[in-house]
Amino acid sequence: MEHRNKIRKRVNFSFQYSLKDDSSENQFKDAMVVDHSEKGIRFEALEKLPIGTRLRLTFKNVTPPIQDFQLNTEGVVVWSIQPDPEEPVYRVGLKYL
Repeated sequence: MEHRNKIRKRVNFSFQYSLKDDSSENQFKDAMVVDHSEKGIRFEALEKLPIGTRLRLTFKNVTPPIQDFQLNTEGVVVWSIQPDPEEPVYRVGLKYL
């Protein structure tokens, strides 16, 4: 049964994330957003992220006409699965803080 009360929209764009408590600027990792809503995103990452992990997110637009656009936000992992044990891809649900 679906528990969401906000509409999810399918998308396909990349972003970067890091652990909120990690002070190192070089720890940003690439990921791909699969869908989003007002309250959060579902994305794919190359590592398992435990439930409760707090992340910093950076979304950048690198194409004209708004090439300089950047959005920074934070979120918390609410679920994380590896759909195929043979593939190193994890699907992650993240709620915006």
